[in-house]
Amino acid sequence: MMNRTETDRDRIDVLDLIAALLAGRRLVISGTIAVCIAAAGLSFTLDEQYEAVVQLLIAAGAPVGAANGVNGWTALHNASWNQQTSTAKLLVETFHADASATTTADHTVGGRTFPAGSTAADVAEAQGHVDVVACFLAMSAQ
Repeated sequence: MMNRTETDRDRIDVLDLIAALLAGRRLVISGTIAVCIAAAGLSFTLDEQYEAVVQLLIAAGAPVGAANGVNGWTALHNASWNQQTSTAKLLVETFHADASATTTADHTVGGRTFPAGSTAADVAEAQGHVDVVACFLAMSAQ
């Protein structure tokens, strides 16, 4: 973890926080106990630094295909939702994420409902993320 000065106390780097949580540390931030479970962490990563967070969690042992227990969304579904084309490509080509993995329950986010059985490509298409859809098509053609 990076050493912080007194003036940096109100700013916490997301990667430092995740690294500390994955190392098993319990952190108190603004009176809230932060808890992270690596296996579920991949399906709930943040928009900023998305690719770096995914790489950190995988390096720490989080299963690439981990799905959240609510609706079965995976890191690949979230990458598609967040228009993270490079992360989707990284997950499939480098870490061998299953692009055909489907959700287990309906999921409503951003005013749109994704039915059970949706793939990451379905999510990208519904969101109008043509670059992510094109990435999936290119990877499936290989």
